[in-house]
Amino acid sequence: AIPRRQLEAVRAAEPDLVVAMSSWEMTNRQVDDVWYPFGSVESDRMLEQLYHQAVDRLAAGGALVALVLLPDVVDGREQRAEAIEVQRGRHLNDLVQRVADADPRVVTVDLAGRVCPADPCPTAVEGVELRAVDGRHFDDPGAARMVAQWLASEILAIDLDSPGD
Repeated sequence: AIPRRQLEAVRAAEPDLVVAMSSWEMTNRQVDDVWYPFGSVESDRMLEQLYHQAVDRLAAGGALVALVLLPDVVDGREQRAEAIEVQRGRHLNDLVQRVADADPRVVTVDLAGRVCPADPCPTAVEGVELRAVDGRHFDDPGAARMVAQWLASEILAIDLDSPGD
């Protein structure tokens, strides 16, 4: 249903810019009765193909597509970050960047670099604990506001007249 909904939304809104962010792609998945373990060469090829199909839908009316690079998972009070999760996230960001590099209709917004200004990724930035509960979600209103303001600023700075910059 997602491809249909994307097309319907683009037709209805006629956007100049579509911002997309998702972490579901970093899981193992089955597509057309074929099992793809995340991070394999076959999975990368399949995901790149699916990303390009999504860009075709989202940019159908001439919109630029901004894909958000996700920050590393960190330890939270209720959930610990596992090294494999960090590796998967970084691999997905590399894949998303390759998609953007190959298509002038796509730019990236580097939330990863903003939320993780150092390696390993800190749990707090500028004195604000960003993902205190589970190490993934910006639950705290102050953290959510900080990230939302930064994302809004980055999105507003995108030059819609110079795709691929």
